[in-house]
This record gives sequence, C-alpha cells and structure tokens, in this order.
Amino acid sequence: MDHLKYASPATYVTGLSVAGFGLSVNELAALGGLAVAVLTALINWYYRRAEYRLKARAAGLPGDGDPS
Repeated sequence: MDHLKYASPATYVTGLSVAGFGLSVNELAALGGLAVAVLTALINWYYRRAEYRLKARAAGLPGDGDPS
C-alpha cells in the first residue's frame, strides 16, 4: 500500500492550504501550474543562453559577457 504513504501528506497540505489561505483545490492546482510554467521558462532561458555562448565561443566570436 505505497499509495497510502503519499495520500495522507497530500490531504494535510490541501487541508492547510484551504484553511490557511482560503484556496480551493482548483486554485491550488492553477497556482502550481503557473509555478511550473515560470520555472520552465527560466530553465529554457538559462540553457538557450548557455548554448548561444558555447556556439559563439566555438566560432571564435565574443559571447555574451565573454572577454575574449
């Protein structure tokens, strides 16, 4: 019964969010989705920037903030 190990904490977190912040389960899910979207955008920006800098360095061009 491994699923019971996760059910109790999830119930407590949901209960605390409803009692403490007045959020419904749908609102909590929407905020979670928004947080995931923002984190995804930030991670994509970081790795695209790193990719650009590596390609610029390989081509012998000065990269963003690269002193060479």
